[in-house]
Amino acid sequence: MSLVSNLMRWAGWALVALFSLLIAWVSLDYLHLAAEDLRVIPNPPSEEWALRLHALGGLIALAVGPWQFIGLVRRRAPIIHKTLGYIYLAGVTLGVVGASVLAQTPQGVGANRFAFGMLAVIWTISTAQALRFALAKNFDAHRRWMMRSFALTFAAVTLRLGMMLLPQAGFGGDDAYTIVAWASWTINLVLVEWVLLPATSRSGA
Repeated sequence: MSLVSNLMRWAGWALVALFSLLIAWVSLDYLHLAAEDLRVIPNPPSEEWALRLHALGGLIALAVGPWQFIGLVRRRAPIIHKTLGYIYLAGVTLGVVGASVLAQTPQGVGANRFAFGMLAVIWTISTAQALRFALAKNFDAHRRWMMRSFALTFAAVTLRLGMMLLPQAGFGGDDAYTIVAWASWTINLVLVEWVLLPATSRSGA
């Protein structure tokens, strides 16, 4: 049973890593698109800069994040783990700065602005907490907060999946975008909190 459980855990994490690297690769296109191409108007100069910054930070965090959870790297190559951690931190910082500007654009009005604004705030807090506990050498708390941070980083993946799937369920346009703006990160956060619960709590024991 333990072997099956471990295989399922590794398969799930491999899938997360695959999707993360795929979306990171897709995000490279955003570094070459003008802001107008993504309906980020008016004020193209600052918004184009923010878009590129957000895309760059997001793809760095997505590409680096999955490797931080591989125990073999943590145990056998702590320097690599630490270096990748700081690269991840830099990626999140760039992503948050860009997102803070983009949240003020026409795409970020109303409920969307609040959703993405909340994501940026919680993303920042969870990553800062992960760093704080790492520096304090409280590695168990560091791991938990890193899982929360990466769940929010992974919102880039669930957002794109949602935008593909919601039209199939009859949602489109602004409605779909508003739903995805909230669901892309809240679902991830709920799932990771469930994973972090002790097994006895999950089973109701």
